[in-house]
Amino acid sequence: MRSLIQEFKRILKSLIFLGLIVAFVLALVSQLGSKPPEFQEPKPNQETYGIYLTDDLDYIYPNLMVDLKTAVDANYFATYPFGFYREKNLNDSELNAIKAIMAEMAGKPYEEISDNDHLKNPSQAKLELQLEKIDALIGGGSFYASDEYKVHFGKKGMSYEEALSDYHLMRGQGFDLAFARYFSDYAGIFTMLLTWFMGLYLWNKDRKEGVANTLYVKSISSLKLIMTRVLAMSLAILLIILAIFTYYEGQLLFDYGLDLLSPLKAYGLVIAWILPIILFIVSLSSLITIASKSILFGFLGPIFSMVYLMSSSANIYYNIGYVLLLRYNSVGNEKYFISQINTFLIGRTVWLVLAILIIVLTVFLYERRRRGYHAFKSILPIKNRV
Repeated sequence: MRSLIQEFKRILKSLIFLGLIVAFVLALVSQLGSKPPEFQEPKPNQETYGIYLTDDLDYIYPNLMVDLKTAVDANYFATYPFGFYREKNLNDSELNAIKAIMAEMAGKPYEEISDNDHLKNPSQAKLELQLEKIDALIGGGSFYASDEYKVHFGKKGMSYEEALSDYHLMRGQGFDLAFARYFSDYAGIFTMLLTWFMGLYLWNKDRKEGVANTLYVKSISSLKLIMTRVLAMSLAILLIILAIFTYYEGQLLFDYGLDLLSPLKAYGLVIAWILPIILFIVSLSSLITIASKSILFGFLGPIFSMVYLMSSSANIYYNIGYVLLLRYNSVGNEKYFISQINTFLIGRTVWLVLAILIIVLTVFLYERRRRGYHAFKSILPIKNRV
């Protein structure tokens, strides 16, 4: 514990910690604004009540088929491979293959499929299997991929009754809990991009100042040393995130009072959402830096994060699954998140376990390096005498 406190204090005094504070504050305030959103009870006859995502194939399937037929007839497909827009035009054999799949799905010749058809829905498993074939024919990155179609064809406008129910559910759970999801959505993105620099800076600083050689000969175990460094870096990043969230939590407390908030749940959600990302990236950056002995290889990490962000799902509203970066770019839709809470918890646990495995690998590699250093030191006198 003493070594952890010392390492944590060392990080708090470092330039990289100050730089990350500035970077996180600027990044999050630029996206969230200086104040949290207002929570107001919806009123009858509003122009709009927002949208939600439905899993109902009775709603999704007809929309999908109409859009797909329009795209096939025009031979125009919008795709987003690796996050970049690309317009695709297919050859006749590819178009005919898609038409054959659509005819099989609809149970009638392609030419007889119309916008007014009341098509019988296939099972979700069968639909997604066929959509994967269609997406492959298009070349990938289309709206028809099995992990994308619900996002684009399942958006549904809320009614007044649905919006009112969602408001009362948020109120009952705590307005800050709803905001915590929205906050964590953006905090997760910037955590993925910025956390790498903490490990790169500190490990490289040790190497430049010769601290690494001192650590090699100290009696502290490799396990304790790596765990101390990884935990200290992770806690420092988490401290920045929680401090910024506290700024918004204070405003919510002033606006709505403690009775309409659930601080323990809100802070717990932010920690559960963000900590696996921090721990995974800190442990991976430590592994890369120690394995390569070069800061240059460490910069592969930020590049990895950029590629991951660009190639991740377009579902920025309801992406609560087993991915590292969760997306929930919505203050409302409380009911859907509650229905996915078990998936959320399992997914975060998986990434924590992966981070621990990386730490174990890092400890093993570091121990091998230390043994090599001691062996090298032991033969130096012999070489000097020769």
